[in-house]
Amino acid sequence: MKKLSMVNVIGALAVFLMVWLPPTRVFLTDMELGTPITIILSLLLSTSAIGTYQKYQQKIDIVSLFISLSPIIFIALVLIIALLGELFTL
Repeated sequence: MKKLSMVNVIGALAVFLMVWLPPTRVFLTDMELGTPITIILSLLLSTSAIGTYQKYQQKIDIVSLFISLSPIIFIALVLIIALLGELFTL
């Protein structure tokens, strides 16, 4: 595994912990810098994962890319759940 791919994996782990696990979640909570840091890290990681995949063609970079997009996935899931909740209470 190339060094940049390893950095992508570590970044993906950080994004995963900040978005999906409740004990370490700082994304979309009342913490002052949690959401901006997560979004900036997510954008940097997705850019790095795309560049690394184009250069080395390693599958781990695709996994890192999907994990880096997880804040967008999280927002979409929350929005869908809220819309479905409103739809079924009418």
